[in-house]
Amino acid sequence: MSALQTSLTRYFSICFGWAVKRFNLLPWQRRIYDRNWNLPARFKKPKLNDRQAARVRELNAETNEKLRALVFPDEPTLFPSARHIAEAHK
Repeated sequence: MSALQTSLTRYFSICFGWAVKRFNLLPWQRRIYDRNWNLPARFKKPKLNDRQAARVRELNAETNEKLRALVFPDEPTLFPSARHIAEAHK
């Protein structure tokens, strides 16, 4: 995204936010977001394979652990896998 595109996007976002507050448009905004959020659903969503997911976890392990220790010290892990969730509910 170019600097001009970024600036225009920010400007319109600020204007839209102002209009939402000024004219109490939050219910309409939610309807728009809900309707448009699923537009890309007709396209195949990208999904990481197991090797890619493992690599992402590996690259972020150190910072995730620091965040977990700082914010969620009582939790054993920041992002439990489906396996961990299933074991916790046994």
